[in-house]
Amino acid sequence: MVADMVDNSGRWDWNRLSQWLPNEALERIVAVKPLQNGAGDDNPGWRWEKNQNCSTKSAYKALENDISADRNHVLSKIWKLPIPQRVRVCIWLVAHQRILTNMESRVMQEPKLVKYGNQIVEDFISTNYNRIRPKVNHLASWCLPANGWMKANCEGAVNPNDGSAAIGGVIRNEQGMWQIGFSRSIGHCTSLAVELWATHDILNHAWQLGYRKIELETDNLEVVKIITRSSNILANTLLVDDILELISRPCNENIQHIHRCKNVVADKLAALSWGKPMGEMVFDSPPLEVLNEVQQDMLRCGYC
Repeated sequence: MVADMVDNSGRWDWNRLSQWLPNEALERIVAVKPLQNGAGDDNPGWRWEKNQNCSTKSAYKALENDISADRNHVLSKIWKLPIPQRVRVCIWLVAHQRILTNMESRVMQEPKLVKYGNQIVEDFISTNYNRIRPKVNHLASWCLPANGWMKANCEGAVNPNDGSAAIGGVIRNEQGMWQIGFSRSIGHCTSLAVELWATHDILNHAWQLGYRKIELETDNLEVVKIITRSSNILANTLLVDDILELISRPCNENIQHIHRCKNVVADKLAALSWGKPMGEMVFDSPPLEVLNEVQQDMLRCGYC
């Protein structure tokens, strides 16, 4: 039984699970909350829909993504490039052989040219995606919390290259001083699930450290809706129930949806655990990989 795979502390018994399951399965179990007493009956759910209801559309998309995942993970970045929209459209058209030119008939007759053209587009995106940076608006910069409060930023991210999921978070005080940061691998799961895990862990860290006035910020609007009970997506799941229980404790939380520009430190912390073994890294001071972003936040927070 599944309950036999949970140890006395309420965590997955990885020693027993690893005897029966391959690593690929273990990486998906990491993102699943272990069974708990009194959690209620099991309910089937369709993991490709946020409301957990099966649909033909989501089934078709899942099959289509499996077939074209290797190519789509690169081309999907076209619409995220911080460049003029007309340039994005042009790159997309080139990538899908939709540009009409004098060479069209020749390209149609020689598949090698099509493949070569696609490779140029993919190479361009892979090379320049992380080099092109949008201009930072001070209005979209990280801000200090109110006096007597702590600012908690969290981020969950799925690596587009291998699908590995990881979370990160940081808590800073009213002067912007680092209190704690963390990064943890979540194996493989959906983008919404990993964002919820980030929210769960940052709230748990804040509670364990005795912080009772928390300004929680996330760049995922769906997470804000879920934990403020304005959305019933993933309602009654163990992970969401745990988050709601943490929020219901005797403390004050101010939950806000923010722009990604305000969440850069948490985003980089999450990326530290992409593809890493299961386990959490906790930082009492900023690690070298995010030190520059922390300093930039301190410089810009005066504009808030």
